[in-house]
Amino acid sequence: MRFHDARHAGAGFGIAAMPSHTPKTCRRESAKTWRREAIVEATCRLLGRTPYSDMSVEMIAKLAKVSPATVFNLFGTKAAILDAVIARDAEAVRRQLLEQDGVDSLDQMFDVVRLLADCRRANPAVYANAPGAELRACAELQPLIWRRLARRAAFDGNLSAEVDDARIGRALAFIHTGALAHWLGGALPLDRLEDDVASALAAVLEPYATAKGRRRIAARLAGETRQAARTAAPAHVLEAALA
Repeated sequence: MRFHDARHAGAGFGIAAMPSHTPKTCRRESAKTWRREAIVEATCRLLGRTPYSDMSVEMIAKLAKVSPATVFNLFGTKAAILDAVIARDAEAVRRQLLEQDGVDSLDQMFDVVRLLADCRRANPAVYANAPGAELRACAELQPLIWRRLARRAAFDGNLSAEVDDARIGRALAFIHTGALAHWLGGALPLDRLEDDVASALAAVLEPYATAKGRRRIAARLAGETRQAARTAAPAHVLEAALA
């Protein structure tokens, strides 16, 4: 995906013009898109109740109401379907960012962390079984997202005008990739992923933040802390678990 300046409504995250097609071609492409989406959705549903190693193309085809040959023709492998799920989630994040025109630029950076964490919460089995695609997405896509948002934050006066947006983009992508590696390895619980990445995001941005930006970062972190406190288990539950 290609990202553009998010300050301009409708142009923030690169929407390419659709090519023209004949009605017959459009119907054929529409049917193909429907089958792809049905296969992706069926795979997500199956992974909610079936281990990846036990899931077969035939099971996916049956739930998607297509033939096994269609699954092979459209994707080739189970792993490619998981890649498609991650690509679909990335597109959903892109669209939500596009719809946030007018949102404070620093808030939008924290929203990216939340949106990416929501993808993993919605389909944890998909992401746990597709670490290669997940980490590739971080390496290839995220630096572009963070760089564009850092540039906008500088334009908005939240970050210094001299901020190195390329360096910010790489640093934030490295942080998120590292957090994902810890989650995939079982060292970081999913319910801590968003909070830990948000805290690291604040730590990276703070040295470059203006007085206005520091106030925004502090307010956002305070909100995250209050939310975490509201969703935390009561003290007596934690004491019982540790006993």
